[in-house]
Amino acid sequence: MITQDPGNAVALSEAGWLEFEAGVLGGSKASLQQGQSTEERAVSVDPGLPAAHAYLGSMFFLEKNPAQAVVQYSEFIADRRPLPS
Repeated sequence: MITQDPGNAVALSEAGWLEFEAGVLGGSKASLQQGQSTEERAVSVDPGLPAAHAYLGSMFFLEKNPAQAVVQYSEFIADRRPLPS
């Protein structure tokens, strides 16, 4: 989906999270960095995407950066998008 639509925030967010998790599980610093970079891109493409903020907050939390985690979790909580019907 990213290759078809590189500006798709949902696809970017999911891909970033999966890459980051692969880095956690595999101990790959490059995957950790790539995952976080992709997640940050998802947030910049769609600042109101709740999942991107939740994932990015978790990344910051795991990196022992609580201040940035709180910022992202606050954005996640503040989002008021209606749920799909």
